[in-house]
Amino acid sequence: MAQSTSTPRSRRRRALDLLLIVVFVIGMLLIFLWFWPLGLDHGAPVAAEAYTYPDAMGAVSAAVQEAGGEVNPLCHTRALTRGAASDHVVVIFHGMGTCPQQFADFAQMLMGRGANVLLVRLPQHGLADRLTDAPANSSAEQALAEAGHWVDVAHGLGEKVTVLGFSSGAGIAAHLAATRGDIDRAVIVAPLVGVQALPAAGTRPISTLARLLPNWWGWFNPSLKEKVEGPTYTYPRYASRALAEYLRIGLKGVELAGARPPATTDIRVVLNGSDEVVRNEMGRALVDGWRAHGLDVPLYEFPAGIGLKHDMIDPGQPYQQVGAVYPVLLEAVTADEPLFPDAQ
Repeated sequence: MAQSTSTPRSRRRRALDLLLIVVFVIGMLLIFLWFWPLGLDHGAPVAAEAYTYPDAMGAVSAAVQEAGGEVNPLCHTRALTRGAASDHVVVIFHGMGTCPQQFADFAQMLMGRGANVLLVRLPQHGLADRLTDAPANSSAEQALAEAGHWVDVAHGLGEKVTVLGFSSGAGIAAHLAATRGDIDRAVIVAPLVGVQALPAAGTRPISTLARLLPNWWGWFNPSLKEKVEGPTYTYPRYASRALAEYLRIGLKGVELAGARPPATTDIRVVLNGSDEVVRNEMGRALVDGWRAHGLDVPLYEFPAGIGLKHDMIDPGQPYQQVGAVYPVLLEAVTADEPLFPDAQ
């Protein structure tokens, strides 16, 4: 019987060769995914469809009727007005997994400053069934189309249009600022451009891979799962497909910021120095891109010592500190020249 001539040294060499092959294949895959196009391209800045005040209010009513009883009553798209168009209208896009109710209290404060407010429910959000599978059907194209429609509608509610977005909604607001010259001001709050769970350099290829693979589910709080504390209209879990699609929007915003001047020339950015979800350095890349084109972009970052959580907007969160947050956001949205405390 022939004796095996394999030695420990040769086995180690084969194992090393196999490891190098695996590393090479993974590296080539990541490079391929890095250059996979994000899509979401636009040519000339989009022009607004003409809406009157009655048209705009009719569009809101139609959206509520179309959504029907599947939507939590608190979560419908809604307009807060005094019965007529105003000088200023603010269009608000909520974060992933929540709904327009997240901004309900802040919207009342904006009304106190004389603005009409349009709270937009993004696709697949705000459904009464908090464990719905709908987020697995998310797409960046659908979210941006819905957002663009409501910016059109907003022109019937006010003369000057401001878009305000938080987290995934901030990525949408940044994309709108890049592509729409009919927006007077954009306020970007804690944009979902990258997440702490992924390395900055790996965000694009990994999120692209997540778009191509079957959807999987993750809990926002793996310990409490569906019993997580906080607002009863938020989803306790997230779809990998939804996260990947909203990262796609955010990454496209960074790409556009580096490639050309934005169509909107008044942009303000607010970051959270203790954010445990998004990567602030990637949010700053948006600012750097816009500033490289000569745009003056005010940036404020809440000090990490305050200890804000990612959802610093919703007063229904048990850890809320809206007393510190809302004045800064009001300044960002309403002031001609925002005077942020300790502005960065």
